[in-house]
Amino acid sequence: MSKRKAKIIKAVAVYSAFILATLIIAFLSVWIGNSSAKVNFNQMFVGIFDGRNIVVNRLLDVRAPRTVIAMLTGACLAVAGVLLQSATRNELADASIVGVSSATYLAHLICGMFMSGIGLLFSPLIAAAFGLIVFCGIMFIAWNHGLKSNRIILVGAAVNALLMIVILTLCLMSGINASAKLMALTGSLGIPTGQEIIATAIFTGVGLLCSIILIPKCNVLALGDKIASGLGMNVTRMKFTLIAIAVLLCSVATKYLGITAFVGLLAPLIARKLLGSNHKHLIPLSAIAGALIVLTADFLGRCVINQPFSMPVGIITTIIGGVVFLIMLKRSFSNGHQSR
Repeated sequence: MSKRKAKIIKAVAVYSAFILATLIIAFLSVWIGNSSAKVNFNQMFVGIFDGRNIVVNRLLDVRAPRTVIAMLTGACLAVAGVLLQSATRNELADASIVGVSSATYLAHLICGMFMSGIGLLFSPLIAAAFGLIVFCGIMFIAWNHGLKSNRIILVGAAVNALLMIVILTLCLMSGINASAKLMALTGSLGIPTGQEIIATAIFTGVGLLCSIILIPKCNVLALGDKIASGLGMNVTRMKFTLIAIAVLLCSVATKYLGITAFVGLLAPLIARKLLGSNHKHLIPLSAIAGALIVLTADFLGRCVINQPFSMPVGIITTIIGGVVFLIMLKRSFSNGHQSR
């Protein structure tokens, strides 16, 4: 068997496994839950397709929107992580680490508190614009005869801490709604309306489509700034484009997931380990893996670790992602020491 055929078979097997796992968790997420409405496996499976079972229809109305929004936002965070890592050329870059998640969530929070009449399509755009301004400020502060990814991450972490103070202050100022806003901050998915799902799907689709179109550019950029520039690429403009798309995707996710950490770190890491660093596979597989991570975290927090309250998505992803981040950070330090 040729190497090319073996790679194709491996890719098909990996994609099939992730898609199947996502469908299984999505089914379980709709089927299992703390509710008086109970149906067995056969009733649930058949009821999804024939639409005649009243109990199944009720479960679909309540749980399916949450399941869909979990998958969409998970894909957004994962692809945003890939694009930020491509722009900074650092596999440790994640929207929650460099301050993008905090910036976009702060914008959503302000819109919700002081601009309640704003449309569903405008809120993510305002959040994306604010997030982009904040990230440009981070790059400006990190600039010192050029941009180095480590400086961007360090400055981003500092800005993230400052933004978190502002966010917590605004949440506490909201009075009786403080507890609900603090829960939303940690990634507590609610039950979105049909209009919210449509708006999220539109922005997610646009962001993913732009990311897929830029796959060849991302692969060229991965060769290094000098090589990419020598091949005719405007490196600065391309990095800014990737960052802008990443911030847009992040703004879509933070509206529902809050500041859910490390999804943009875990999903690309899994994709790289399985199919390599070629963005032809890295972007689509990361999107599927991100959807699976958020969906699984929501399912575990809502249906398994539900004593006495459901655990927000952000807590579960932070526990897992934090450990992985520390391991990767340790390895990066070791590689840096060995290269000297």
